Amino acid sequence: MAMEHWAGLRVLMATALPTSATALMRPQFEALTRASWLLYAASEDEIAKLKTPLSLESEQAAKNLPSVRDMIEQIERQVGTRAPAAAHQMLLHFKEVSWKAMNSFVHAGIHPCNGTRRGFQFHWPSKSCATRTACRR
Repeated sequence: MAMEHWAGLRVLMATALPTSATALMRPQFEALTRASWLLYAASEDEIAKLKTPLSLESEQAAKNLPSVRDMIEQIERQVGTRAPAAAHQMLLHFKEVSWKAMNSFVHAGIHPCNGTRRGFQFHWPSKSCATRTACRR
């Protein structure tokens, strides 16, 4: 799912739709966080909730899964046993520097409104990378 969002983001940027492209950063990040959580921290019961065929009941059960913040905290608790420290640090750092702006783009806040009116300056996503080299990969 994260890879699909990434591909969509690239297509939208290539077709000069930066607001929609940037809005996809949050679901892409959430999909990556969920995948990392499933790999490193989720219980068998939590994994089963997402593997169950879609129905009204399974949809309701999945609503009780952890939030992004909680998933990152659960991954942190697994560092040194099931999770590599780098996985936790990357998710935590990206969320710390990007969450407010990502929410703004998803919910038609100040970032996209100013970008649409004044032109986009994409400085905030680059802050989320540890180095400029990491952004180019």
